[in-house]
Amino acid sequence: MTCWITPDLHGNLQGLLKYLGFMDSFLIRERTPQETYGINFEIIKKVLREKKSLRLENLPEGYGPDGKYYHKIIPNSEPWMTAKLLFGHSLERHDLVNQGEFLAAMLDLTPDEVAQLSPLFGQRDYLEDYISVGLCRPRREDRKQPSPTKISRIWEAILKGNQRVFALDFQDWYPIPASEKVEDWRKRSWADKVSILNRARLFIGIDGGLNHFAAACGCPTFSFFVESKGYDLGEKVGPYPRRTPFGVHTTFGDFDRFLKGIDQKLEELSHG
Repeated sequence: MTCWITPDLHGNLQGLLKYLGFMDSFLIRERTPQETYGINFEIIKKVLREKKSLRLENLPEGYGPDGKYYHKIIPNSEPWMTAKLLFGHSLERHDLVNQGEFLAAMLDLTPDEVAQLSPLFGQRDYLEDYISVGLCRPRREDRKQPSPTKISRIWEAILKGNQRVFALDFQDWYPIPASEKVEDWRKRSWADKVSILNRARLFIGIDGGLNHFAAACGCPTFSFFVESKGYDLGEKVGPYPRRTPFGVHTTFGDFDRFLKGIDQKLEELSHG
């Protein structure tokens, strides 16, 4: 598995690269916004034309920019970054549109196609007084997956708040608390989860697919990245701040600060 990143991004990521052990190599080479657009959206459009779902098994094979042959060419999973590159905006600039709206516009989708891909194209409408939670990653042995003890501590912090809680994890190998505050939506459909994220005041979880999925729906996220020897990412996702019209996407690398941050966030929500 090879990831193509630009020299500037490589310089900014620095210490984070050591946590990406699942990558075999990095291709460090300049790339224009137009090239980024081409890689991302020609792949996605091809899948749509073939009336297939955006799943790994449906992504095409081909040659990468390094001339090597790959069994899968995977588009950039961070549409917010692509949007800013394409329009020449600073990566530090506030997001002006949610990812789903950006993708729908750039892909020139029909209403039927948008409906078909509703999990990726959430609309942020009115808010309700609840939060959403996602704490399980695909593999238990993943280093970003918190231990059962830490997951229990996260839930303890969450249940101190007054809000209703919707558990949206993709996996269910860790039990959720038996509490009247918690609703188990882990086995519900993508579309059902979109309906929750579009109106949730906050998503609390760990860095991964569901965290980005929540962000694509415009839901503010508060996530734990991985234990990183005290290195705290603070109010950042990757190396860049993410501030949107709907709130801030925040990621922590220090577990104790993450727990304290949950207390603070829920207190803020309780007071409007």
